[in-house]
Amino acid sequence: MSTQERNSPREFGEALKAARTAAGVSQETLIDRLKISRRTLEAFERGEFGKLPSRTFARMFLRQIVEILGESPDRWTGLFEKAWDRFLQGSQVIHVAAIEPRARRRVGPWIIGLVVVVVGVAGVLYLAGRVQGQGDRPAPPTPAALLPLLAPTPSPSPVITPPPDATPTPAPGVLLVRTGAASCWVQVRIADQGMQSRLLAAGEVWEVPAGGKEVEVVLGDAGAIEAIEYLGETRANVGRSGEVVRLVLGQPGAVPEPTRRP
Repeated sequence: MSTQERNSPREFGEALKAARTAAGVSQETLIDRLKISRRTLEAFERGEFGKLPSRTFARMFLRQIVEILGESPDRWTGLFEKAWDRFLQGSQVIHVAAIEPRARRRVGPWIIGLVVVVVGVAGVLYLAGRVQGQGDRPAPPTPAALLPLLAPTPSPSPVITPPPDATPTPAPGVLLVRTGAASCWVQVRIADQGMQSRLLAAGEVWEVPAGGKEVEVVLGDAGAIEAIEYLGETRANVGRSGEVVRLVLGQPGAVPEPTRRP
């Protein structure tokens, strides 16, 4: 890699791709060894940081990549931090919405029209009473008496039915990972099985059949996790925002403490 520092995300991605090519390592090799998705690896090499998981989790992937390439992880993570700061600076766009003036409601014409209608109805009723020739006919209604009859009837308030409880109940032997208001990259390794990884959107639930076996869970952003449930045990507040946490669940005996990574 050239000694020139790569500050922009695009230049950083080009330098990382050049280092991989120079080391003779294919994308398929990295995908197979690190269990990383092709989409994430290509986002690194194209400098498309918006498609990467959280900053902390992306830094962890980068260290694993450059170690396979035989490069210095500390130097590459330093360049990555500068490129990420440039990415954040370019993403800060302030949208200013124009505020349209609210039109003033004109009440006068509506009141005048209502009075005209009331007077017209009263006149019709008065003339009808005279034509019938009733000896003891009642006095015609006044406009003030007709106003309540012409007032609009308020519509009934809609009945709001509370939504059903959408919190899923995990089946026996199923690991449940639920995110809160932010997204989180999650890796799950089940004993005697391979590793699974997934980027959970905010408010998403991931159910992983684990069969009651020991499970290792790595969270890219522990502060984004609302709860983890497995074998009748529920864990919440597993870490701070931006913190990478490793949990081992399903072990016999005492509940292990989470392992945090910088």
